[in-house]
Amino acid sequence: MNSQATRPAPASAHLALLFHDSALALRTLARHLDRWFAGRRRAEQDWQDLANMSDRELSDIGLSRGNFDAPRADPRSDMPW
Repeated sequence: MNSQATRPAPASAHLALLFHDSALALRTLARHLDRWFAGRRRAEQDWQDLANMSDRELSDIGLSRGNFDAPRADPRSDMPW
């Protein structure tokens, strides 16, 4: 049997594996945050589009101004946008 096969891995190998796993986790987190920020930007643009519509346009799509103004103005709302 080869003596290298029974020898434990050096600490640098464990550290390298830790860095690799950390990099994968950070990349996953960055992708998740990118999707979240993109969703926030879309939501803000949607709110702006609704705010710029006339009452007639809102009624054509089945909404009134209170449908989207009230939740946004509520200070207790958990939606910060």
